[in-house]
Amino acid sequence: MDRAGVRGVRLNLVTLASRHSGDRSQLVGDYERILAPLGWHLQVFADAATLLALESGLARCSVNVVIDHMGLPDAAAGIGQPGFQAVLRLLARKHVWVKLAGADRITRTSGRLRDGNSFRSALAAVARERLVWGSDWPHIGFHSGQQVQGDAVLAHRELDAGELLDVLTEAVPDAATRRAILAGNPARLYGFDG
Repeated sequence: MDRAGVRGVRLNLVTLASRHSGDRSQLVGDYERILAPLGWHLQVFADAATLLALESGLARCSVNVVIDHMGLPDAAAGIGQPGFQAVLRLLARKHVWVKLAGADRITRTSGRLRDGNSFRSALAAVARERLVWGSDWPHIGFHSGQQVQGDAVLAHRELDAGELLDVLTEAVPDAATRRAILAGNPARLYGFDG
C-alpha cells in the first residue's frame, strides 16, 4: 500500500463510532504502533468532545496526526468552545495538522459557510504550515444549507467549490499562506514533494 501511495489511515470516531466503543486512547495508541514503522499519519475524524478527551494521547503521539474537519466545532458556539481550544493546543505541537474541510458541517445550524471563518483564521494564526484544505466532496448527508436542530439527517447539499475557496480566501487573506494550504502543505504531508 505504501508503494501505491497510501500515506495515512483515517480513524472515524463519528459515523463509525459504534465500531470503536472501547478505550479510545488505547485505540489511538494501537494505531500509532502500527503506523509508526510505515511513516504514515493518523487522520482522526472526531467531534470536539471526543478530541478534548483524546487530547493528551494525541499530543504524545509519535506519528503525525491530522484532525479532520477542524475538529467539528459548532460555529454557533464560537472559537472559545473547549473542544476547539483543544484543537488549537494540539495544532501548536509540531506533529499535528488540521484539515480545513467540512465548512458545511461546522455551520449546519446557520447554513452560512462564512460563519466558520473565525475558526479557519484562528487555526492559521497557530500553524499555517500544518493546515491542508479539502473540499469534502461529495457533501453527503446531514450537511444541508437549511437551519437544523440536533442530529436531524438532511438531504445531500450541493456546494460550489468556488464558494468554498472564496470562504478560505476571506479567512486566510495572505496569498502565500493560501498557496501553502492548498498545495505546499499537502505535498509535504502526503509526500508529493519527493
